[in-house]
Amino acid sequence: MLGKTTIFAAGLVLLAALPAAAHGFGPGPGPVSISSGGPISMIMLLHNANLTAEQQQQIHTIMHNNHQQMQSLFQQLQSIDQQVSALLLGSNNVTQSDFTALEQQKSQIQQQIDQNMINTALQIRALLTPTQLSAAAATSAKLQSLHQQIEQLMSPNGNTPPPAD
Repeated sequence: MLGKTTIFAAGLVLLAALPAAAHGFGPGPGPVSISSGGPISMIMLLHNANLTAEQQQQIHTIMHNNHQQMQSLFQQLQSIDQQVSALLLGSNNVTQSDFTALEQQKSQIQQQIDQNMINTALQIRALLTPTQLSAAAATSAKLQSLHQQIEQLMSPNGNTPPPAD
């Protein structure tokens, strides 16, 4: 079984090999994902919540402030990824212990990012009425159902046979 550090290192080698793809995610408020649970997904869920102009402005301000706070953290993650890539692609021998401190730093930064996303989501949630929260919850349930249906359709064990070669 592969160790956590091995998987971490392999993923970073892939990122080093694909700098354009990694750069595309760039510093920002985090990846846009329906399932991530972060503030970006909350924004997506609010699409049908009938926000007032004032709420939209307040959310914009919250997200702007969040972006400024997160930019530094994402730059730190990028720096760690570059250090790992340099170690892995360099001419010196490396061992798992060479990555321990970098992995710990990355974990601490990720915890800060996660906490920031939770705080941002809570700030946005505090602006919403019960009706708007219900609308967001309904949208979330629909998106989760669609996601499950897609996974089932794409699964080799699902009801749909794999496409012909």
